[in-house]
Amino acid sequence: MKNNSNIENFFSTSSRIILFVPIIIVLLALVLKFNNSSIKQSTKSNIIITPTILITTRPTAKLNPIDLTGPYICIYKLKDLDLKIYIKNKNIYSEINSKGKISKYLIKGDCFYQIQTKSETKKTCGLSNYLPYIESFLKNGVNSVPSIFKSYIPKDIDINGVLNSCKKEKVDDSVFSL
Repeated sequence: MKNNSNIENFFSTSSRIILFVPIIIVLLALVLKFNNSSIKQSTKSNIIITPTILITTRPTAKLNPIDLTGPYICIYKLKDLDLKIYIKNKNIYSEINSKGKISKYLIKGDCFYQIQTKSETKKTCGLSNYLPYIESFLKNGVNSVPSIFKSYIPKDIDINGVLNSCKKEKVDDSVFSL
């Protein structure tokens, strides 16, 4: 029986060790983990980061504010480009002469007309939603050009230069007829 009792003691002791050793290892790991994180947190709390906002402004040319009630006549010339714009009562007529090729555009009421010849005109309506954008563009310059009109503006044209060329003058209503 002594032999059985020795075996029992051996298994009893080894089962206790097998049971308590992982628990001790887990406790040690937790203590080490929380000790390290408290050190890291204390060093992090000493550092204060504050965002810095830099505001820079670019010098811009003084713009001649224009409203759509007008009347305005804008005449702008470059080397191979002549541009004439007439504005009155929310109607805008523009004529671009580029190297002898004349392009004519008209915004009248709710519609945009691309005039190719007297008999051939492309018409796009539904512009009443865009008129406030056009007015904003005329007051604020090149940064606020609506994307719908960018494809119709030649790249060489200085929009702010065009706006500064506008003068308040009488405009004949016949300019806005098709």
